[in-house]
Parts: sequence; structure tokens; C-alpha cells
Amino acid sequence: MESDSYQTPEENTSTLVMPAVDSDHLSDDISPTPDDDSTYTESYIPARIDRLPWTWWHTYFVLALGVSWVLDGLEVTTISLIGNILRSHTHGLGLSQAQVGYCGTVYVCGAVTGSLFFGFLSDRIGRRKLFFVAPSIYLCSTFLTSLTFFKLWLFVCLFFTGFGIGGEYSAMNSAINELIPSRVRGVISILINGTYWAGAAIGGTLSTLLLDTIGLYFPTIGWRLPWILGAVMGVLIFIARIRLPESPRWLLSRGRTEDADKIVLKLERYVEKHGRKKKTFVRPTSDEHAGELGIPSTVINRKPVPYSIVLKAVFTQYKTRSFLCFTLMVCQAFFYNAVFFSYSSILTVYYGVPDYDTGLFIVPFAIGNYSGAVVLGQLFDRIGRKPAISGTFALSGILLIVTGVMFLADMFNALTQTMAWSAVFFVASSAASSGYLTISEVFPAEMRAAAIAIFYSSGTALGGMLGPVIFSHLIKKDNKMTLFAGYVFVSILMIFAAITELVIGIETAGKSLEDISKPLGAVERPKTSDREADAQPLLAE
Repeated sequence: MESDSYQTPEENTSTLVMPAVDSDHLSDDISPTPDDDSTYTESYIPARIDRLPWTWWHTYFVLALGVSWVLDGLEVTTISLIGNILRSHTHGLGLSQAQVGYCGTVYVCGAVTGSLFFGFLSDRIGRRKLFFVAPSIYLCSTFLTSLTFFKLWLFVCLFFTGFGIGGEYSAMNSAINELIPSRVRGVISILINGTYWAGAAIGGTLSTLLLDTIGLYFPTIGWRLPWILGAVMGVLIFIARIRLPESPRWLLSRGRTEDADKIVLKLERYVEKHGRKKKTFVRPTSDEHAGELGIPSTVINRKPVPYSIVLKAVFTQYKTRSFLCFTLMVCQAFFYNAVFFSYSSILTVYYGVPDYDTGLFIVPFAIGNYSGAVVLGQLFDRIGRKPAISGTFALSGILLIVTGVMFLADMFNALTQTMAWSAVFFVASSAASSGYLTISEVFPAEMRAAAIAIFYSSGTALGGMLGPVIFSHLIKKDNKMTLFAGYVFVSILMIFAAITELVIGIETAGKSLEDISKPLGAVERPKTSDREADAQPLLAE
């Protein structure tokens, strides 16, 4: 595709740079400093991104980034299925039962740490750099995990494997939502985040095959192969991302309007040449065409926002949105991790499934999860975010209670229990993914990746660490009531999240990201010559 701009600077209709506004008129405590040299830009670039028809380039873009979730599902499933092998002194590492449990905790700790570190970094240095740094850490760490012969080395490698995967989430979710047309942003986000379960299905299938075949003849090698596979996938991901561009919206926030314009222009020319709707697509080449894009979006060209200001914005200016995001993330994380991390134990304790066969039961469970994302993900754009999010959260909680009652009444065997869980998580998978979608939409570009990191980390830290620990103590062969009580508790959490979304949720379907969340410190400016003098701070919520 061509890289030159289609207009001279004098003719460019994509951006209109306004004079810097006196910081006295900006929102309290989150204003640029007087020497920040911030300027306001009225740009049509966000509108041009949102109006693009879907092309094969969009498909390539989301697959090259979204595959991170596949790797996460592969890693978590592998860790959960090879515990017995790791306990072996002959073929494994001689881990105790408690140390096997620590493997998952160490991985989650790494993911939380990586998310926070790279999330704040992504807002400062850009999305694209993180497309390569994070997977490089992952592929090196997961490969070294396969070579481990010492307990401490295993834990260190697992931590940095999670560190790399966690670092992917913030940049990946930010970039996808910033470059995807607004009319399909909901379904694409749900589908991409749901690919975690494709990784779980791959991990469940391969772990079982490798342990039962190669592991049967080469037991010290078979359990290492899933991690080698992860490293190979990491290399392929690295190669696939070489052609991906930086987020134009992030470039706008740094004042790099020409670079942002070139990227969007390439996409528009690609649509004109290869798009299925190229005959009806008209690229704006004049003021008249630009006017058809509607009102230009306002962005602030400024230096990177200090971490202290980001945190202050989360807990003060955007406190209502923050409470919403925290609730959605914690509740879904507790719901998922509490059930999924105890999945194999429940099959073994209550239904007598051998440890080496539990991976086969994860496959239909994973298929049910991803099928739910494919089917129900369409609703997030068609009927709107609030009804879709609240509906999937509430229905997930209700279905789990029903399943728990049937479990308590001894109405299941291993197969029917798996089918019941698959039905529950057919709905819950979309609810879980909607948390990431919400965060990436309701915070401005200057702090979008950091916000994703903050709420992913808090949700995972509570749900991912606390949930499995609690449920591991509730699984008692002679007392199903304790496990049922746990199901009721997490069901109540999901219903509470549904109510929270109904009360304070924000309807974002089909809206430009700039209309949902104004830039930090942005002001309303009347359409008059003295609009700076009369400017008033925007309301955050």
C-alpha cells in the first residue's frame, strides 16, 4: 500500500489544530502543566476509522493481536493438567501437592505484574512496541520452562511466562478497540477475548495426547512439549505482527497527526482497492467530503500523562466508571477461576475420572465457552451494551445455581456435569469478555491501557488467586453442600454485577471512543471566537 499522504498540509481536512487552552480552564488536578505545550486538535481521523467497512486487513489485525488469549488458555490448561507428573520424583520435579498449586498462583502473579508494568508503559511509548516486547518475554520464558529440572527455576520461568502474557492484554485490547470500526467493536472484542477457550481446548487435547502417547514412552519429555509448542506459537505471533501499524488514536494523543493520517489513508486506499464495499466507499478528499463525516473529534496533543495523574483520574474523576469496571472484572474472575481451577478436582473426587483423562472433559467445556462468544457476542452491538452485559451476567448466575441444585441432588455423572457446565459458561464467556470491552471503551486514550491493566490486575488478583484457594477447601467427597454453598456465593456476585451494570452502566454501542470518554483535562469550547475565555470543564461521568 502507498505511504504518501493524499493531500498537502494546506489541504488536509483530517485535522484542525487549535491554540493551546489556558490551563486555568481545565479540569481540576488533571490539567496539563503550564509548560506542557498542549494543543487541541479537531480531527476526522476517528470518524474515518469508524466508517471503514470490514476488510481482510481487519481480520488479520485482530487475529495477530488476539492470539494472546489463545496462549493464556494454553498455559493455564497445561499447568492445571500436568500436576501429577510434576509431583513424580522419577519423571517430574518432585513437587509437593502444595507446590503444584503454587504453579498456578505464580503464573497469575506474573500476569498481574506484567499487566501493570506494560499497561502504564503502553500509554507512554505506544501500543506497537509492546506487540513485540511482551511476546518475546513470553516465548523465551515458556521455552525455558520446558528445560527446567529444578523447582525454583520452574517457578521463575512460570512467573515471567505470565509476565509476558499479562503485558499483552493492555496494549492488545487498546489497539484492537482503537482501530476497529465502532459498529462492530462489541462483537469483535467479545470474540477475541473468547479465544482464551480455543487455547484451553488446544491445551486440553494436546496435554492429554502428549501425556498418554509420548509421555508413555518418554515420560520425562512428554510433559515439557506443551511449553515448547507455546514457544513456537510465540515466534509465529512475533512474525505476524511485523506489518501491524501503531494505533492512530494513540498517535493523535501525542500530536503526531501526520503519522496517524498516513496510517488511516493506507486503510482507506486498501478498502478502495480490495474492500467488498469499495464501490460505495468514498474517501474524503475535500472539505465537502470531510463534512459528511460529522463533527470532528477533539483530542489533546500532550506529553505522556504521569502515573500519579492516571491513578487520581481513576479514583476521582472517573470513580463511577472505575467502580463499574472493578465490579465486572472481580465478579467474572471469581466466577471463572473458582469453577475452572477446581474443574479437574471435581471430576476426580465426585465422579472418579482418572487424572490423565480430565483434559478430555475440558475440550467440550472450552468449545461451549467459545461458542457462546460467537453466538451471544452479536448482541453487544445489536441490542446494546447495558442489556447484553447485565443479561449475560444475571443469566450466568442463575444457571450456576440451577446446576448446583442438580449437582446436590446427584443428578449428574461426569459427562452430564460437563454438559451442564458447558451450558452455564456458554453464557458466562460473553459476560467475562464484556469486562475488558467496558474498560477499553470508557476511559480516554491517554490512560486506556493503564486502566485495562489496573482492573485486569485487581480482578485477577482477587478472583484468580482467592477463588481457587477457597474452592479447593470446599471440595469434600462426603459433603457436597460446602461446594454448593460456594456456587451460590459466586452466583450472587454475578447477579450483583448485573444490577451494577443496569444502574450505572454506560451505553457505548456504535459510539466513537472520543464521544464516550473525553481526553483528560478536555473542555467544552463554544463555537465562537472567544470560546477559550468561556470554556467550562467537562463533567467526567
